Amino acid sequence: MTTYIDFPDNPCPENGDFAELDVKDVKIRYAIWSAKATQKDEFTSFPAQSVLILTGRNEFIEKYFEVIQSFLDRGISVGIFDWRGQGLSSRTLKNPLKGHVNNFDEYISDLESVFVAIRERLPGPYGMLAHSMGAHIGLRALVEKKIKLSFLILSAPMLDIKLSLSRAKIRWLARAATRLKLGKIWVFGQGKREFSARQFEGNVLTSDPRRFKLVSRYIEVDPRFGLAGPTYAWLHSALESIEKLEKADLGVISIPVLMLCASEEVVVSNAKMREMIGRISRGEIVTIPNAQHELLCEKDIIIEDIWRIIDVFLQRVFC
Repeated sequence: MTTYIDFPDNPCPENGDFAELDVKDVKIRYAIWSAKATQKDEFTSFPAQSVLILTGRNEFIEKYFEVIQSFLDRGISVGIFDWRGQGLSSRTLKNPLKGHVNNFDEYISDLESVFVAIRERLPGPYGMLAHSMGAHIGLRALVEKKIKLSFLILSAPMLDIKLSLSRAKIRWLARAATRLKLGKIWVFGQGKREFSARQFEGNVLTSDPRRFKLVSRYIEVDPRFGLAGPTYAWLHSALESIEKLEKADLGVISIPVLMLCASEEVVVSNAKMREMIGRISRGEIVTIPNAQHELLCEKDIIIEDIWRIIDVFLQRVFC
């Protein structure tokens, strides 16, 4: 059994089972919760099912304890994991602070392997809630028929990244660095600064100070949670994957898809979300007022609104 860390104001949901999974050259930390004995009467009840949560870049299981509990309260079992290179899964470079991946296909391989392990232990049908980078990877896996889902909820999906220069110029730079065997160095300007060094004032992720500081608190207790900027290989692969998804036939997606975007978004592109959701036959998009990029780490009043939207969506899917 692998370990986890929680705080009084961020408790781990009861009866979680943490484990590791060997995926080719890395160990992936994952966890599951069965909803059999955890549902609360005051929440909407849904038929027996499970949801797989895909986190964003620089996130880990513990950050989603509140989200996990919210699904369990509704009678929905949960699976979640740390992507390779972050959280307490294997880091792939000697410097563990570098956000690195050789190719986004490695992330899809991680997802496929974890999805198989979770299906063996939790009841179907299987839905997915995915945030930012995780939403991008989940959508690609669905389009490429690597996974089969009953519904998909996308939180601020990384369908395009807001960059200081044009995407073409940034991609040329990242591709050149990778070809020159500089793919493992930090992107210029990203450097060694961990999340723990960032200030709440002026941040572009959330307007909730407690949830913003949560990541820093975990890093203080266990530095292995720390992660700094991405490498050129990560950036090149991300932009390559974005272009691949843009060209994909989203018409093959036949399941209900709920896309949530933040009104104050400055990390990813809301315009690209609106364009791509229109290519999914059963897709819908909802803009969350007064919210920043990390929708499920926002203020309580915003999160309550989001769960009301999710409940209505799931009622249409299953009831």
